[in-house]
Amino acid sequence: RLTDSECQIVYASELDKPSTITIYAEDGSSSSTYQVTFAAKKSDNANPAGITIDGEALTGFVAYNQNYDIDLPYGTKQCPQIDVIKGEEEQTYTVNCTGVPGVATIVVTAADGTTKKTYTLNLSVGKLMDNTLADILVNGVSLTGFAPTKTKYKVELPLGTTAAPTITPVSAYPEGEQTITVVDGGLDGTTTITVTPQGGTPRTYSISYIITESS
Repeated sequence: RLTDSECQIVYASELDKPSTITIYAEDGSSSSTYQVTFAAKKSDNANPAGITIDGEALTGFVAYNQNYDIDLPYGTKQCPQIDVIKGEEEQTYTVNCTGVPGVATIVVTAADGTTKKTYTLNLSVGKLMDNTLADILVNGVSLTGFAPTKTKYKVELPLGTTAAPTITPVSAYPEGEQTITVVDGGLDGTTTITVTPQGGTPRTYSISYIITESS
């Protein structure tokens, strides 16, 4: 055991800063100084508290489940904003998204800088649900009074008309996103247009005709 004249210890004021120990030779001619740093063990917890997609919490998230299937809204073309709700303040994370549809990989690193946990989000895009038309053309002219959610129409035709007009449905979406079937009922019947989106239920529009009577 060294006396105060043989050894001097200067303790650090807080953790992660060095304390110094100076040892003096008996004759006082020389000394050696050592530094000792006391640090608290950093956490190895890499479990996040949650994951958010475009600001919305991922439904059903649990830290032990590291794979999720995410169905993004129809028309999504870019990776959503993906963030981690940290389980501990000193956790860090990275997000890499390959595209949509595609895969997003989240790597969460614990405070110790070594322990990591990887989460995989399989991103797909939902199918179109809209079963409305953008317009209906009668002989190339927009149907008077057309509204996307209105399904029944009567079209007035001039006296002397002997054939039903040409009906052309107009979709607001790329070809193939809606299946559109037109059944021509003729001048005296009812023409129907059935619109079936990829992911939804069908809607049917019906058009009947009135011939303008002579005045």
